[in-house]
Amino acid sequence: MPTPARQPRPRQPRLPVAGSAPSPTMVTQPPPVVATSPVVHIDEREHPKYRALRVYAFDPSRGRRLGNYMTVHVKYEPLRGEIRGKQLHVVDYDATNKRYYKPNNLNSAAALVEGGLEPSESDPRFHQQMVYAVAMQTIDIFEKALGRDIRYSFAGPDGQRDVLRIFPHAMYEPNAYYSRELGALLFGYFRASIEDAGTGLPGGTVFTCLSHDIVAHETTHSVIDTLRSSFMESSNPDVAAFHEAFADIVALFQHFSFEDVVRDTLRRSGGVLHRFNLTPRGGKPADSDADSKIFIVGEMPEGNPLLDLARQFGESMGRRAALRSALGVPPDPQALANATEPHERGAVLVAAVFDAFFSAFMERSADLIRLARAAAGGSDDIHPDVAARLASEAARTAQHFCTMCIRAIDYCPPVDITFGEFLRALITSDTVLYANDAHDYRETLIQAFRARGIYPDGVVSLGEESLLWDKPAPGTPICPGLRFNLLEPDRHTADNRAALEAVVRANPFCFGLCEVDAHDCASCTCKVPEGEQVVKSVNTVIRGGEQRPQVEFVAEIVRSVPLDDDPEVKFCGGSTVMFDSGGRPFMVVYKKLSSKARRARQKQFHETGLAAAPTYVESNKQMRLASIHRGC
Repeated sequence: MPTPARQPRPRQPRLPVAGSAPSPTMVTQPPPVVATSPVVHIDEREHPKYRALRVYAFDPSRGRRLGNYMTVHVKYEPLRGEIRGKQLHVVDYDATNKRYYKPNNLNSAAALVEGGLEPSESDPRFHQQMVYAVAMQTIDIFEKALGRDIRYSFAGPDGQRDVLRIFPHAMYEPNAYYSRELGALLFGYFRASIEDAGTGLPGGTVFTCLSHDIVAHETTHSVIDTLRSSFMESSNPDVAAFHEAFADIVALFQHFSFEDVVRDTLRRSGGVLHRFNLTPRGGKPADSDADSKIFIVGEMPEGNPLLDLARQFGESMGRRAALRSALGVPPDPQALANATEPHERGAVLVAAVFDAFFSAFMERSADLIRLARAAAGGSDDIHPDVAARLASEAARTAQHFCTMCIRAIDYCPPVDITFGEFLRALITSDTVLYANDAHDYRETLIQAFRARGIYPDGVVSLGEESLLWDKPAPGTPICPGLRFNLLEPDRHTADNRAALEAVVRANPFCFGLCEVDAHDCASCTCKVPEGEQVVKSVNTVIRGGEQRPQVEFVAEIVRSVPLDDDPEVKFCGGSTVMFDSGGRPFMVVYKKLSSKARRARQKQFHETGLAAAPTYVESNKQMRLASIHRGC
């Protein structure tokens, strides 16, 4: 990386250096704006809908092959001389070298016309462009799936809602993580292995901010924490694993939007997306001849790029492979019971989701693949036109599965998530929008989860009707004070929270906030303490699907009490509630405080599962993503 001329700057708070965790009290200020090229002022009524920016589709290790130099179109928003918008603020402070790098001016005429800077490993300004573009692209995927905007709730210096900060060169360390305390994504850089750097330069510098997968993964962590803040409080082995698995799922599904890559993979794999090894570009080597040897690059075998996650990072650490992969292990119902580390356990959930996706794609494209193989005389190298048609089918199927997974977050319980409950959320959320499962996606998901040993509690079978969440219990009150404005979705957010807070406080048992199983709400002694806000969020969403679009409210209600004799560890309960436009509840997903079995399981988990784990904050047993991701 070139060293920009150092300029006098006011003293700034330091970011964490290699190997250290961020301080919760640290406040990171943005760098002063430096002189940049003239800004093109665009009238708000005339600004474009999207901003084109060039990025790596995977990471620098793939060079220009397979469309690795690609252009993405992110939602346009006015930016200052530095990269700061309504949701993201890129702060390029290098904590190790104690310096700021010159901001990339994406409002310059050249940036607007050319799609920003050309991909570069050595230019810090492109690093800023890369993290902004991929993070915005990932947030946009969530917003389209959920039917609402993502609003980060970090408190700024003035106490008002702030943006998510991104530090492309936060530390000299093979690490990248999301920090709730800093309200930031922090990306490290490090030297590759001298002995075995894979396809990279031995001893060269690897920047985690240049991996599309890593940036998407960390952005997903921040969005999940915004949607379900209690998912950072590890109360069972699935919570941390779910965070890691879901971030991998979103990052991997983005691969299938890379048109050139999908088309090339399908052509060389005979239409089999999940095949790990692809036919060499130079054709199959003459392995029938005992004296022949592979001697050119075009005949060397290649791995499937669609299934790899952060290949450059994994190879640079000397692992000779991508960091993680979607598949590779045959379904084993016992594997989940033996997996405890978050990445290892999360890989089971990732494999289940992608098993279902690949099975659904094969079912939808079976006729095309048969025709292509017949025309090719049994060869795997199918016709480019058929590959293009299959790629379009793969992209549509991948988008549907990714949307299913994201939309299911709204149907998950607010605390203590398990893989089985995620399956129920998947089935319920898709059924609400699409009563007719024309392509059997839901049945495919159920069978894939069963094959991996993922079963939900409290159901009598794995039939779709059994997996749907129950209707609200009789007596669940309505909340007539909920209001919405389609042009300004956030206009009534504060009023809606206050209205629902009053209803919940008057009826705590109906929303799972009481510590006893059954009683009369009129004589209830489990009153919510004054000053404790139990309504964490009320979001207005617009649902479509097979029916006409309709307005709904999704509420997250959570109450915390001490876990037995340990006052520092909290036991949480509550519910996720769906209201129609009139404030009538039509679905409640409970995690009741009165559950003695769940309390006992959490206590046992804290005494055994977390005792030797350095990946949790001892004061509240929250996940420490910096430790979980260290060395990834």
